Amino acid sequence: MKRWIAAGILILAMTGCSRYEPAKEMTRAQEESVQSEASGAQNGQETQEAEAADSQVITISTYPPRNPVKVKGIYVSAYVAGTGDMMDKIIEEIDRTELNAVVIDVKDDQGRITYAMDSPTVNEIGACQVFIQDMPALMAKLKEHGIYTIARVVAFRDPYLAEQKPEWSLHVADGKIYRDNKGLAWVNPYKKEVWDYLIEVGKKAGEAGFDEIQFDYIRFAVDKTMNDVVFDDADTQGRNKTQAITEFIGYAHDGWKRKASLGRPMYSAPLCAARRMRLPWARNMRTWRSSWIIYAP
Repeated sequence: MKRWIAAGILILAMTGCSRYEPAKEMTRAQEESVQSEASGAQNGQETQEAEAADSQVITISTYPPRNPVKVKGIYVSAYVAGTGDMMDKIIEEIDRTELNAVVIDVKDDQGRITYAMDSPTVNEIGACQVFIQDMPALMAKLKEHGIYTIARVVAFRDPYLAEQKPEWSLHVADGKIYRDNKGLAWVNPYKKEVWDYLIEVGKKAGEAGFDEIQFDYIRFAVDKTMNDVVFDDADTQGRNKTQAITEFIGYAHDGWKRKASLGRPMYSAPLCAARRMRLPWARNMRTWRSSWIIYAP
């Protein structure tokens, strides 16, 4: 009897052990499976969150919607804009026609600032030649009549700046300032100091109340005499002329800080280059007569 009891206990012990070990292995496998599933779920959640974040980055736009303005305007010299009775007649004509905009010289073809502008470089070189005595009053009157105001800022053809800051101008081989076939000096479009000056003037015009700033002559001179101009490698930095103009426009856009809408009449070569490079400011464009106006909201 004792022998049978001992045999039964032995069989039970052996059976129990044979069942217990696989049970441990199954538990470990299950734990690994659970951990794997939990890790997969967590990774999946992180992936979804990352995808959602990427989606947000893609869909967020730094360019808020802007109501386009259909401009039908006229150019007004600073002299006319600053002569009360002449400007009143122009406003009367605009009121009774479909015209709705004026382009006024802020920095003219001679490089002179046409109203009293308080700005560091403008003050340093004495660039002001005041034709418009009261710019705030003029802006108020134009807005009262619902007239869209565009400030014209002549860019790189600037005889006055070239004479006052010869280190910023174009030069020929003998070191003299370059002049085009009209005898006008040009500043160097490669110079960042020139870029900063133009942005400085444009911002001040925006602060004065202009709805849009139009940079004109954003180019190099095109006379054959440009072949005599000597460029410093420190200025060009391996860039060609189109690249220099394109970089200036992007630089102006980045530095604008929404003082006003930024318009740029420009030749097709730098514009096409900018569009090929998919630069943000080249997205929203319209043509105004023979000039390109590019909004930088």
